[in-house]
Amino acid sequence: MKRKKIVTFAAVGIVGIAFITCALAAIYHYRVLSATRLTQSAKPEAVPASEIPARDVSSQVSAMQQWVTEVNTPKDAQLASYVTAAVQQAGQLWQEWQTLVNSGEVRIKPWQGTNFTSGVWESPDGKTKISLIFRSKERQIIHSKKRIYSPEGKVEQFYWLAYYDDSGTIKHCELDSREVLLFYPGNKISSYARKVDPAKEGWETWYEIEWDENGKIVREQTRTYEIPQAPASS
Repeated sequence: MKRKKIVTFAAVGIVGIAFITCALAAIYHYRVLSATRLTQSAKPEAVPASEIPARDVSSQVSAMQQWVTEVNTPKDAQLASYVTAAVQQAGQLWQEWQTLVNSGEVRIKPWQGTNFTSGVWESPDGKTKISLIFRSKERQIIHSKKRIYSPEGKVEQFYWLAYYDDSGTIKHCELDSREVLLFYPGNKISSYARKVDPAKEGWETWYEIEWDENGKIVREQTRTYEIPQAPASS
């Protein structure tokens, strides 16, 4: 087996490789975990929407969006604007989904086992679907997903958030499979990665940046790597 070719545009260390690997692995893990949990047997009785307490996340969203204006920013103004826009979008999604829960518009499914339940909201035209998973003990959101469909019924856009179990604040955010954000507890951005135009077909290029908890940049790089090809069917 040939070793993957790695092209590095900036200093690439073990931390850089680990960030993308962990981010993509987390996306896969949570999608599989969510799908597995939703297949478990459910209790027959419905869950009243009132069992999910209303929460005001506006102050947390504001704190998250304010913090990104205070951290060290990339020298490239365009990249800096991407980071700010991504954090703002993550906050808007969080606020949108929590507002739907607070309004009672989310259809809450029966509790599945003792650990969690799920909820669904669909737009009247059927083009947008939001699904959420709640932890039973705190009745708070732990995963949320938004899919926007084409007229042909294919997913055109996909957004996904995972939250810290103890605080309910955002831990991980995926924006349409092109941007990935990680956060420290306390709504402080930890890492940002953005897929940029590939050098050539069969390759992917990612811009990555990481901050410490004080907002200081500790790593910034761009790297290109070869996309593994699917094994040929026998």
